Amino acid sequence: MRPSVGEVTMLEGIATRYVPDLVDAAAEIIGFLRTFAGSAREEALANLASIDRRLDVLAEGVERIESDLVGGVSRSLEVHSEFLRQRFADQHLDPIIDV
Repeated sequence: MRPSVGEVTMLEGIATRYVPDLVDAAAEIIGFLRTFAGSAREEALANLASIDRRLDVLAEGVERIESDLVGGVSRSLEVHSEFLRQRFADQHLDPIIDV
């Protein structure tokens, strides 16, 4: 197996599992915003902002993996997973995904 197979698998997992889950959650929250008011609305907006930050973290991870693949520099999945875990921690987010 080529060393890049793991990176491609991780990209596929992000694209087919994590991003759709986050987008679905965002769509659900946006639907709730039409009916929520007061503190419930504020909480929904905070949840939406949290999803946005999670998507930003995933975007950074995808960019890093893609640049490694294009540059021919293969890193282990543990390195990429640790990068994402650290970025989630830096953003004070609980990773809802198991990277």
